[in-house]
Amino acid sequence: MVQTVILEGFENRQLITTQSKVEPYNMYIMSRDISESWSYLTGYYEGIVRYNYQLNQVDQLLIPNGFQLSSNSFYNEYFYCSRLMWEGKTANLILNQIDCKNLILKDSITLKIEDNSSNPENSSLSETELYGLGERYLVVCVPQIESQKFTRHSNCILVDFLENKYYSIPEKIGQDDTFLNVNNIKVIDKKNKKFVYFTTGSLSYSNKKNAWNHREKENSNFTESIVIIDYNLFIEQIKNDLPISETCIVGQCDNSESFVLENNKNECVYWYKHNLRDETYILKMFNPFSENYLEKIIDGKYDVIYFFNDDLYGVKENEHTQVLYDASNNKELYTIGNSSYFYYGNKEWVVFFKTPTNSFNMKWIVHDLIHNKEVASMESPHPTVDYIKENNTIIFIK
Repeated sequence: MVQTVILEGFENRQLITTQSKVEPYNMYIMSRDISESWSYLTGYYEGIVRYNYQLNQVDQLLIPNGFQLSSNSFYNEYFYCSRLMWEGKTANLILNQIDCKNLILKDSITLKIEDNSSNPENSSLSETELYGLGERYLVVCVPQIESQKFTRHSNCILVDFLENKYYSIPEKIGQDDTFLNVNNIKVIDKKNKKFVYFTTGSLSYSNKKNAWNHREKENSNFTESIVIIDYNLFIEQIKNDLPISETCIVGQCDNSESFVLENNKNECVYWYKHNLRDETYILKMFNPFSENYLEKIIDGKYDVIYFFNDDLYGVKENEHTQVLYDASNNKELYTIGNSSYFYYGNKEWVVFFKTPTNSFNMKWIVHDLIHNKEVASMESPHPTVDYIKENNTIIFIK
């Protein structure tokens, strides 16, 4: 049966899950004390927190002066964060590297970026995205500053912390896509082989559906791609100013299709695609190490779909309920009602939350499906919930 652990001591702070592990730790981004004042220029975040799930111990690293931006992964034990320091219309993007295994603040590099469109408090540079690729490399995606441009980013940069240099990433991907619409970058590895994979797209799934329904006949390009490329080749081509080849695109959508979601599972990349013309859904998986494809038509339309261990699950939503299904056979597993929302679940248990009437708290509930009973709950105004696969434990942090 699933276990639950409550970590206390963060009542005045918010912890953000990272979906990343540095064995044997779960890693979290920690906010400043929410009872104190802070500004855009000082940043909302103050440090990182590690939870050792083997020893049930917590420790943390505070970042001097705090930070506004952070990478969304801790790949290969390294994490990146940054803060913006302004000199007139020039932003100094100070990038810091953190060794999470030893909990040490290491190197820093500063990028200078001009923004003549607004004052620092309103600058879109606060939406800069960071993607750590390990100990040496970081991708920095600078948001679109000019409103008449229609890509997500104005520039994407590869930072080399060993060389203390940076390189502009070539825009072109194949014939129809651009790196300026990248929205997720990850590294997957197995033994001594590594791949970089990322997705592109200028619109969210819901916005693309709306664009299809209302602008079908317009000649807009809303291409979405899933790209997988050898890690070393990715770095080498950027440093030699070479674009990414069409052969690296493993999945693509034109204006009449959209990726509902994508993710990686072990060494495989999977994506769930919706054909907007005929309302069909398909699940595809690709293993870059074996170069094997798997394709499966899903029996049932799901608003959310995910893997848990080796099983596939889906959630269907309507105005009154959310229903969890075993997506491999479309079997209903559990239903929650109004004002309740699934966090995660499988064939044995579900975690969901709801907001009690006349309360600012969120109530989180763990329900055992095998014995059909509630086994744990917690109320908090700003809780963090996480799951540790290694010991089948749900963590509540408050």
